[in-house]
Amino acid sequence: ASSNMIDIAGEINDVFGEPLENVEVKLCSNNQDANQSSVFTDNEGRYAFTELQKDYDYKVVPELNQDFLKGVTTADLIHIQRHALGIDQFDSPYQLIAADADNSDNTTAIDILQLRKLILGVYEELPNNNSYRYGTTGQELPVENPWMIEESVIIDNADEMHDNISFNAIKVGDVSSFESSAKNDDSTRKSNNNASALKTENVNLRSGELTSVIFSIEDAQDIEGLQFSFDMSAFEYFELNGLGEYGQSYVFDESRDLLNVSWISEAASDMLEFELLVTASESGSLADMLKLDESKIEALTFLGKNLEEDKIELAFENVPLTANSVKLTPNPFQDMFNIEIESAGRNQVTIDIMDLSGRLLHRTNKTIGEGMHTETIYKSDIASYQGVMIVRVNNSGEINTFRVISL
Repeated sequence: ASSNMIDIAGEINDVFGEPLENVEVKLCSNNQDANQSSVFTDNEGRYAFTELQKDYDYKVVPELNQDFLKGVTTADLIHIQRHALGIDQFDSPYQLIAADADNSDNTTAIDILQLRKLILGVYEELPNNNSYRYGTTGQELPVENPWMIEESVIIDNADEMHDNISFNAIKVGDVSSFESSAKNDDSTRKSNNNASALKTENVNLRSGELTSVIFSIEDAQDIEGLQFSFDMSAFEYFELNGLGEYGQSYVFDESRDLLNVSWISEAASDMLEFELLVTASESGSLADMLKLDESKIEALTFLGKNLEEDKIELAFENVPLTANSVKLTPNPFQDMFNIEIESAGRNQVTIDIMDLSGRLLHRTNKTIGEGMHTETIYKSDIASYQGVMIVRVNNSGEINTFRVISL
């Protein structure tokens, strides 16, 4: 190179030392020939600006503003919540910067809110932050004030080679990686279990008829949170109960027909249950209509203090269904309602009527033959109960569940 020329080069790694490829590195300068030029890091995280004129000022700024959701899960929300509550506080300045989703130089509930919107698909990108932040390699940041991070390097009146202008990249939102790294174990996020079975009964759905579907995960006392997406393209109406509020713990992505859930547990419980009210566009079995979609949100539960990950698998019970069918009218009712059961053969039928807490109000057991049968339930059979009830009809293992209103 000419004696009047210099090079500016370096590398960009994540905070754990892994090189980052395809990071755009921009150069600003009062040298108009070099101002606003940019290069991209190679597969070893290296970049270089060559043949730059001496005695000019240069500013090096890395930028990778894509893949906002990379590494971000509901586990990160739980870690940030624990930090904010003083339960388990962060001890890394980089982790604090990763947690600062709204770029306010602080860690608050707003960071949780913005990251949850990112997970749920309300945001495609964070409104006040980039996907990555960058700190110059070697800068000592105090945990008490990590916000003094230097995210660019300025070289005044450059008169020599600079071949180690390097940066550490911090993935905004991904605070869980620091927990794994602290334990020197890449598998910290994975539990020893095979999967968390999200169980429900495979009910028959009639077109245009509202049906209550109850989901449960057993042995749920260690579940700190979960996330998943249901493909709702087979349904014309739905309502989710038992997993927080709409817009906070779940949203519906209308453009993709996805019900996206990101939920944090408030109290330990042996059984996790929630209800999905659905109206199907066409008649058929629930197992044929309802699917998990992992195109954006991986279906996971997060367990225990370390928030180990378990895959969620949808488990339909009583598969396959027979040709039996059940209809309930009127709904709502005042004095009585009828349960019409069309049976494909001689079957044992159990009818359970419960309030929303699961308390049994009435049970009927009987054997029916092939054909149509009507069972009438009077207000006196349910002790004149008023309000919303769950009616569950078990026809030799085939379950139909209804949500009924007693006036």
